[in-house]
Amino acid sequence: MYLWVPAAKTSKTLVLAVFILVCVLGMMAAGYPHHCLRLLNREREKSEPSGHHPVCSEFETHTFTLQGKRYCAGCSGLFLGGALAILWCLFYYLYGFSSPILFWAGVLAVFLALMQLNYSKIDRAPVKFLSNLVLVTGSVMILVGILEFKANLSPYFLVLIGLWIYTRTTISARDHDLICRQCSIPACPYR
Repeated sequence: MYLWVPAAKTSKTLVLAVFILVCVLGMMAAGYPHHCLRLLNREREKSEPSGHHPVCSEFETHTFTLQGKRYCAGCSGLFLGGALAILWCLFYYLYGFSSPILFWAGVLAVFLALMQLNYSKIDRAPVKFLSNLVLVTGSVMILVGILEFKANLSPYFLVLIGLWIYTRTTISARDHDLICRQCSIPACPYR
């Protein structure tokens, strides 16, 4: 679609505003996952009160500790990626810089991030952090490329971003469920 669709006028301001709103909502979800679970009427029995990872050795590779507090590596990557994406959108809006190279780098970044989430056996907090950061920053690189060169595709791309978000959260929930199902602790309170 990107290569063959004719260029057309689309409101860059509106598209960037919608993308920034998605980033802000995503950052809120990443920063306060327990509130999102409550809003979505999803179960919280398996998670600790302050997040969505059980306090369990099986989930040590999903979290990191900073100044005595546990953080989800994936959510932290999404949060920082969202902040960087917002800054990138504002920079683009004010200065209009874009390049086809950035577009294709974004395509590669998103592809690698989604493949890592689903197929990689590397289960370490830094990889989860980086993968989610790259997913969001790659998305903004693609969006800016589309706005610059094929603006009429941007509404479709915003829908595609929604599908990527759904894919990301579904894969994560599936992985968490598998870890809990395979748990060898007979009296685990999170099962």
